[in-house]
Amino acid sequence: KATEKDRELRYQSLEDVRFDAEPILRELEQARAGALVEQARGLLESGNPDEALHAVREALELEPANADAQRLRSELRSLVQERTVRSRLETLLREAEEEAAALRADRAAELLESAARLDPGSSEVRSRIEIIREQLEHGRKTRQFLDEARSALQEKDLTRAETKVLEALEANPENAEAAELADAIGEAILRRQLEDRV
Repeated sequence: KATEKDRELRYQSLEDVRFDAEPILRELEQARAGALVEQARGLLESGNPDEALHAVREALELEPANADAQRLRSELRSLVQERTVRSRLETLLREAEEEAAALRADRAAELLESAARLDPGSSEVRSRIEIIREQLEHGRKTRQFLDEARSALQEKDLTRAETKVLEALEANPENAEAAELADAIGEAILRRQLEDRV
């Protein structure tokens, strides 16, 4: 109509052009939005939820009422949030394990509480928290046994010192401090045996 040779048949105003063009633009926007939703599904299936979310947002800018795009956006937001929570959870649990290994029970407990708040229903999180708590308990027992072994060594009660350091090693065989103390107690026992022979 805009290119008609007869002036009377042409558009008389820009508003008339816009009025006729608007349905065509809407159809094009709807078609593009549909294509973007399909693209987003493909991206989601190939493991790219961030890119999929971007495509869905673009689709919703073109067609805000697109129900498929709205559903997919909701699903993607949940996935992205879940991934973010999972990442934070892994960080908290790793840090808690490191703190437990370093026998910093207060900080480890703080981190565990934060992890439990992030995902209170997860059996995996509860299981890992239980393992870390066991590590903390082993660390506490090891520390107690080592303190008792040192005290007994200072009091020259070598039998008790040896018993306590062995209990510490049993509670935590990898503990370097316990191994060093065991060596020191062993040397003290040998010295005493030599002194007793003389």
